[in-house]
Amino acid sequence: MARKPARSDFAVSLSNFHNDQSTQSIAGTAVVSRIASVLNLKVPIDPKQKLSDLGSGLENWDLALKLMGYPPFYRDGLILQKQDVENVSTVGALGDLVFGWYRQNGWSVQ
Repeated sequence: MARKPARSDFAVSLSNFHNDQSTQSIAGTAVVSRIASVLNLKVPIDPKQKLSDLGSGLENWDLALKLMGYPPFYRDGLILQKQDVENVSTVGALGDLVFGWYRQNGWSVQ
């Protein structure tokens, strides 16, 4: 009878990595706090506040790049699409894109 080859350590680790990725969770308050920190906003955030009124002089995509480069978001792998970001005008809509990314990437947002 032929022996079945043993799974390599790499294959086992890769399998565990993918399983771990699909079960991660994050508190919604943590996401809001991160966004507030990056955009220099005080909590509670007004979701209707226009991005153009933030006073930073940055365009939407620049704000998205700041979010994606913020260490906690960067470690999570946050990636926003330029077209999506260019189509939002409020802090709430930008936040919805961030929350949407977490959900679309298998995170449980609590």
